[in-house]
Amino acid sequence: MRVLFVLASILRASACNVGDVDCMTIEAQGKNIVELAQSQSDLSTLVAALSAGGLTGTLSGKGPFTVFAPTNEAFAKIQPTALQALLQNKATLDKVLEYHVIAADFRMKELMAVKVAKTLEGDTVKVDDPENKIVVNQANVLTADVAATNGYVHIIDSVLMPPSLPPLPLKVNIVQTAQRTADLSTLVAALSAGKLVDALEGKGPFTVFAPTNEAFAKIPQGTLTTLLKNTKLLDQLLEYHVLSGAFTARDLIATKVVSTLEKEQLVVRNMNGVMVNNAKVVTADVGASNGFVHIIDHVLVPPWFPETVYPMNIVELAESQPDLATLVTAVVAGKLAPTLSSNQFTVFAPTNEAFAKIPTATLQKLLADTAALDKVLEYHVLPGHFTMRDLMSVQKAQTLEGAAVTVMSNNGIKVNDANVLKADIAASNGVVHVIDSVLMPPTETSKKNIVQLAQSQRELSTLVTALTAADLTGFLSQTEAYIGGGPFTVLAPTNEAFAKIPKYALQALLKNKQLLRKVLEYHVIRGKFTIEDLARARTARTVESNFVDVSKRGWSSDNFVVNKHSVVLTADVEASNGIVHIIDSVLTLPALSATGSEKAGDSTVVV
Repeated sequence: MRVLFVLASILRASACNVGDVDCMTIEAQGKNIVELAQSQSDLSTLVAALSAGGLTGTLSGKGPFTVFAPTNEAFAKIQPTALQALLQNKATLDKVLEYHVIAADFRMKELMAVKVAKTLEGDTVKVDDPENKIVVNQANVLTADVAATNGYVHIIDSVLMPPSLPPLPLKVNIVQTAQRTADLSTLVAALSAGKLVDALEGKGPFTVFAPTNEAFAKIPQGTLTTLLKNTKLLDQLLEYHVLSGAFTARDLIATKVVSTLEKEQLVVRNMNGVMVNNAKVVTADVGASNGFVHIIDHVLVPPWFPETVYPMNIVELAESQPDLATLVTAVVAGKLAPTLSSNQFTVFAPTNEAFAKIPTATLQKLLADTAALDKVLEYHVLPGHFTMRDLMSVQKAQTLEGAAVTVMSNNGIKVNDANVLKADIAASNGVVHVIDSVLMPPTETSKKNIVQLAQSQRELSTLVTALTAADLTGFLSQTEAYIGGGPFTVLAPTNEAFAKIPKYALQALLKNKQLLRKVLEYHVIRGKFTIEDLARARTARTVESNFVDVSKRGWSSDNFVVNKHSVVLTADVEASNGIVHIIDSVLTLPALSATGSEKAGDSTVVV
């Protein structure tokens, strides 16, 4: 007996240095086995299982005990439904947990010496060291000899199952998950043909959007056959379905925009279920050992993909383009989606950046006002199928809203003031032209010509008086169709702007028709230019033949100045024959800037 005691003492004093096992011999600061487990964040699932199985009291007792403690990752290897069922079945859970406990305190050296040890459950566990790694049954020992006041804990990487119970179903990797799902057989064939199997069997983690067989069946058979034979294209298509990292559906909804392996964007929306671009998630959060699978009802097609994979109507096409996500939100909010899913239409589609040009508060107000939003959206839609060549030949086309849009080729193709970024994107029920600005339908104000518009604005009454005195009202009332007439861009000083001029000088100016006309013509540019257009051009020639300078001051989208000092108070006020930008100062003629004055009868005018 004394010999056995001496042998045990020698074994206890030996260092444990087998393989990669971390052997700890330091006392756990007076904690019993349960308290020790509770202090380790990586054993929280085990603690929950001990509580559910009613073993907390036993393992807090005097003991001694030896416990094989599975980590959270060990429990996570079990299929979620099977794990939940185990935690809810107290009788089975007790058997499983007791199979992890020996009613004696054994260090790892002692267990390796005896090889086999009987557990509380009644069956035995086998301890071995194949390939210089310590294993208990098939579980790897991660950390050995963690000392507690009532025994030892050895941390392992798998849950041990008693021989008397059937093995628990374990999570498999993403490829195996797809292989075991009957409705993903076409995806499995595509993964194999596209050479992505090895990658998705790797450590990851990955998140995969997995199209069903029905989703692939939406692709014409000839197109699908061609794709399966073209490894390069197939890989590009399939990689658009894969994210780096493990994301649940809740994670995706919170993130809203996610990047694929190839750094392309996907938009996630919560619209009567989770939508990824134009695909609906039919089964979410299928756990795999190396990530998550979300089963979807459409094959996702990258915006830049060179082949037409399957026909999409206008709404589905917009949903498939991440850069049109705000437009999709607007179409759904405006109740226009059913209309655009049928019949033949031509749609001018503003990008996300186009909508971002609208102040946030204004955009939110518009999205909340269905009637106003429908009016704006309908102004982007033409009944019928029109290519850009068709539109450029007619130049004007009537929209669903009732008003017309103008299509012109002027330093690129423009629809009204919006640049066409991409034309002639075919849909099954029409065509889409992507534009860089939101088109605003004509308002009652914009049906007025420039003079009528000024007359309707109280703050421009002095300007109207000046235009009348200079005989310019007829000139600025001319329409685009009038030869040599509009459209015009007018920089319109407010009453307060004119009030900055000394009263005597303003009265003298209004009486000097020749000088007044020159000053006012210096505020008029031929052509219709938004304030952004003018800022990009920097300078513009006026009707008076001199130039004005327009610039953006700082980063604010509405902080524009003319000739470095006159601030634009209100930009882009539409008129039937042009556009008006309201400014806070009367612009000084360059000739007057040089001399400082000009004689006007008996008075000197200073502008």
